[in-house]
Amino acid sequence: MTIFNKKQFIKNPNDNNYHLKINDDDIGDIVFLVGDPKRVKEISDKFESIYSKTSNREFKTHCGFIKNKKVSVISTGIGIDNIEIVMTELNSVIKKNRTIKFIRIGTCGSINKNLKIGELVVSKYCLGIDSLIYYYHDYKKIINLKESLKIKEKYLFDKNMANPYLVECSKELLNKFQEIKHGITWTTIGFYAPQFRENKFTSKSKMFNEIKKFKIKKCEIINFEMESSALYFLAKLFGHKAITICTVLANRVNNTYHENPKKAIRNLINQVIDKI
Repeated sequence: MTIFNKKQFIKNPNDNNYHLKINDDDIGDIVFLVGDPKRVKEISDKFESIYSKTSNREFKTHCGFIKNKKVSVISTGIGIDNIEIVMTELNSVIKKNRTIKFIRIGTCGSINKNLKIGELVVSKYCLGIDSLIYYYHDYKKIINLKESLKIKEKYLFDKNMANPYLVECSKELLNKFQEIKHGITWTTIGFYAPQFRENKFTSKSKMFNEIKKFKIKKCEIINFEMESSALYFLAKLFGHKAITICTVLANRVNNTYHENPKKAIRNLINQVIDKI
């Protein structure tokens, strides 16, 4: 799907895109998204073969095959702003009639006391509190507008904050991970104050305590991360499918932390790849 005037879309001399430096041949039918560029090799080591590698800034891409399926892994860096760059540039070079399955493999902090350190969680819904979606005129067709308004009205959002929005993952991809705990993921625009890490400068802990009460179809808000609301929104906008699976490295309610994050991430990668 072409969404930009070509005169406004920057490309490199070889016609690949500006930041990612890739084209359609480098994009598998399944694309794993990770934040850390170092994690790209951890995933591509699981590929049966690799036929392209590209790297620019924090964006690293490996493409190859698993079980005769063409797959890619791309590092996005941190945050919804980077997700906007990655998803837009990917979509700009994807050939027509291709529907890509995006699987974000990440880490998160739990805000549910019953979630264990190292447990896997699927983001069935994502709650975004940023203004990204409002730059796109079709946003009302993609988000759950009714529940988004309910969150705004009932859960103590400061009038100076961006309007919250709720967006759902791909049902097809969710079916592959049904046995994993799923719920609502709160996608934040920062790691410290927006995730209510208190200091002498800022604290909105009252809102944090209230919004945890929100549920939709028996799904509770269970974790924090920083990318998936934008991923879900842009995937749907561009006609693709997306889901996020994270491993819990910290439980914010119990103040517990994983002693071996690398082990938890390896377990996450193995379980996700086994499902595809």
